[in-house]
Amino acid sequence: MKHLKMLGLATVAVTILIAFAARDTASAAVSLCSTTTTPCTSEVPTGTTFDFSLKSGTTLKMVTTDGKTTLKTCTSSTIKGALTSATPPTGPISELTWGGCNHQTKTTMLGKLQIDAIAGTDNGTVTADEVIEFTTDTVLFGSCSYGAITGTDLGTLVAGSPATFIVNAVVKKTVGSESACPETAQWTAEYVLTAPAGTTIDIEP
Repeated sequence: MKHLKMLGLATVAVTILIAFAARDTASAAVSLCSTTTTPCTSEVPTGTTFDFSLKSGTTLKMVTTDGKTTLKTCTSSTIKGALTSATPPTGPISELTWGGCNHQTKTTMLGKLQIDAIAGTDNGTVTADEVIEFTTDTVLFGSCSYGAITGTDLGTLVAGSPATFIVNAVVKKTVGSESACPETAQWTAEYVLTAPAGTTIDIEP
């Protein structure tokens, strides 16, 4: 009986330690930094506007998730928004534009972005913090609307000078689409940060 009691106490102790470790991990702060030093010595202040443009010479693509059909391509695009919260870094999109596209595209819901750190790196994951939606007039399927719902993984913010936003997101068909439109599509693009330059991500203890 004594051995069982000690085993029970040990199990409780391990459970408590795991709970504390999980709490500490979850509470780790994420900071957007304007330098590559660790720990962060210069956080990007709230109110800062970020302006990303499609990397010169690259093409934005949206294809069916089976990779068989291209829904659209664009030769220019911008994502712009201001940092409104520092922990975690979040902010609404003020501009999401599409240019040089083979099919007309317009943004119908700007949404909001959130950045979370990738452990062991200076990079971060970018997720939709509010719904982002856009409509493309395709030849094969008619007018197709797609959205990234809250929590959708949009891609990776890669630290550097300039930082880059690698979009690789699966978006879902939304209300208003023609019935023939594929249920899901994959949006890929590489955006370069034009302002402010040299932004990276650190995890602060």
